[in-house]
Amino acid sequence: MEAYFKKDVGKILQDLAKQDPEMVSVLLRWQNLKLDSREVYLLGVLSPIDGDDWEEMIGNYERLVKYLRGEVEDSFAWYSADQVLKLEISSELLVSEDFGAQFLYSLSLWHVGYYTQPVLELLKKFETYTSDDFLFSELEDELAAYYSRVCLLLFTRYYADLYDEWQVFVLNSFYLQLAITLGIDLGVPITQAIDKDLLIVDRRQKLAIFATMVYDNKWPVGKDLSGNEVKLSYWVDRFRAFNRGIFDGINLLNFINQKEEWKNCSEPERMIVREALYLYSGLLGNQFVVTEEDLAFYNSSVINRKPEKFTTDQVKNIVNKNFIKDINGEYEDLSGVLKTLNQLSEDHNDPAIAELYYFDEADGKFKWKE
Repeated sequence: MEAYFKKDVGKILQDLAKQDPEMVSVLLRWQNLKLDSREVYLLGVLSPIDGDDWEEMIGNYERLVKYLRGEVEDSFAWYSADQVLKLEISSELLVSEDFGAQFLYSLSLWHVGYYTQPVLELLKKFETYTSDDFLFSELEDELAAYYSRVCLLLFTRYYADLYDEWQVFVLNSFYLQLAITLGIDLGVPITQAIDKDLLIVDRRQKLAIFATMVYDNKWPVGKDLSGNEVKLSYWVDRFRAFNRGIFDGINLLNFINQKEEWKNCSEPERMIVREALYLYSGLLGNQFVVTEEDLAFYNSSVINRKPEKFTTDQVKNIVNKNFIKDINGEYEDLSGVLKTLNQLSEDHNDPAIAELYYFDEADGKFKWKE
């Protein structure tokens, strides 16, 4: 299973079309989709493929993209926690096309905007429906896997805003392996979560908890030399013994290349262990916090800093200097604009900044508040 959001699909299909005339029609279908980078990412995670079944992948993308874009009749997005609160999650609801249309349109906007309340409210409902494990075992396998990938998108996009128990759950459950398999870099959301703690001591305490959860991950991955199924803790202990407690990239590379060590593991299993060990090493090495030399200055600046208030015009000037607009006057990198506003809002302790550029449902586009 592989998500293709990290690959240049257009270039791959062009090369294939040169070798196989039957691939020309597939290439044209891909080009006609006219996907932006956000849609490529969402579709890649929502609909990964096994092998190189391009026909299946393009077909799935064609089916799903109309929902992401809100092109299905009567589709609308949930913007508030109150709207989500009215939902009664059931197996019947999750398999319905109406729910699918509204949900994917919402997901598309949630992924570029900042809609913490409705996202957390929906995750609460999913948690209740799945009896706390987010596995959707009441659904058929294919649909259960789909909703697991949906939860992964929400978990990683809003990781810094998740409740503490959900943050550790992601690292302690099968979602860690799912994220690695799909090529999602967990370092980004973990960094965002760590950055919400102002003092270094709090950051390091959270890193220690995260590292423990990775080590104690509940899901099996690979087999030991005797052919017994093992969990990630086994591989961490083997790596620690191999490198005498030194967790660095060179030692990890040497460990991963020990053929005898991995004789009972598949290549995907070895890849999962490798990436999990990279993450674990980063957590142990405090790679997500400032260096020891900067500690005193950093803590002092955090404790003593006074938030600066921005005017709307100042915020617009910052955005306009850093992001270009297309011929229609829309920002080409909408995701970057929203991330910048969110960061300014957090840095200056001013929630109003994040709300200055909002999605106007009536006009169907983002606007600045007057």
